[in-house]
Amino acid sequence: MSDWPAPTEYTIAIQNPQVCFRDPELRSATVQRTAATGMPKVWTGNFAQVYELRTATGRWAVKCFTRSVPDIHGRYAKIAAAIARSRLPYFVDFECLDREMLVNGARWPVLKMRWSEGQPLDQFVEANLARPRALLSTASRLFDVVRDLERRKLAHGDLQHGNIMIAESGVQLVDYDGMFVPAFAGTTAPEGGVPAYQHPDRSAADYAVGLDRFSVLVIGTALYALSVEPSLWTEFGARDNLLFTSNDFRNPAASALMQRLGGLEDPQLRRLVRSLTAACASRPLEVAVPDRPISDKPLTRHRFWWMASPTPDPAAIPRPAPTPIAVPSATPLHDVAAALRTRIYPAALALQRTLNRKYRILITRIW
Repeated sequence: MSDWPAPTEYTIAIQNPQVCFRDPELRSATVQRTAATGMPKVWTGNFAQVYELRTATGRWAVKCFTRSVPDIHGRYAKIAAAIARSRLPYFVDFECLDREMLVNGARWPVLKMRWSEGQPLDQFVEANLARPRALLSTASRLFDVVRDLERRKLAHGDLQHGNIMIAESGVQLVDYDGMFVPAFAGTTAPEGGVPAYQHPDRSAADYAVGLDRFSVLVIGTALYALSVEPSLWTEFGARDNLLFTSNDFRNPAASALMQRLGGLEDPQLRRLVRSLTAACASRPLEVAVPDRPISDKPLTRHRFWWMASPTPDPAAIPRPAPTPIAVPSATPLHDVAAALRTRIYPAALALQRTLNRKYRILITRIW
């Protein structure tokens, strides 16, 4: 399979599930579409794109590959077997369907995954900036996830905000393209992950247990920093990252973010920043993660992002002298009252009628 279908060709084909699929469940599915254009919703990745389909039995993610991946079916069979043996609760059910999707007269493999009901990590963070304990407990759980993976000789390989889902039941991991399992020992990584979460010296040869340590240290430090200083989110994050970028890892001493974090008065955060700085100088698979658990309570007082700057003393704020409003003596007072009655009051009533569709507002005439 040298010439894989283009992304637009998959989008055209998937609009008719009953034609393009052989799997009975997918054939009866409805593809989810965007409200603005009516076209199928699509999430684009490194060498694949994902569509959301819904059936009577639930929601499914269908991953369609846009460039070659060696032995897709065999690779995912080994990953599925390793996940099943681990019995860890962090993974969603998936199945690799070979020669499944009909595109341009040929059938192509797809990955059928149970849709995660969780919230992507970046959306979870944005929704919980005012809840520091929620951020800290999530950071603690993610360190536990990586420890559990390492005990089973596993590594996800691409821990980043889009692949970490926060659900009521706990943490879920999605997208297993770069996952390491014991059957892959001695091989090279098929992908390098998102740079904002990966060691600056990581190469394809760095593919073994321990691959997730740097990523979880980046995420844990970011979550703790946001629990202490939420204003960092609008200043450094909310892009294709949480807080850090690859430039911060290449030269931590020159990083404005590192300097900012080092100036925050929180001992635990400073320990994490020191660990992350040391990790940038170590080998990718020899990163050390904190051996003590992260407290679910920040040691410094939490401030909301709109209170991040010190509030000035009201007495110290210069106040301009009041400017008197002059009414021309040639304008009779009864003309001013007439203008209020004929112009301002009707306009206020019109505004009231508009707003009352959503809010109940009462405007009273006092003259």
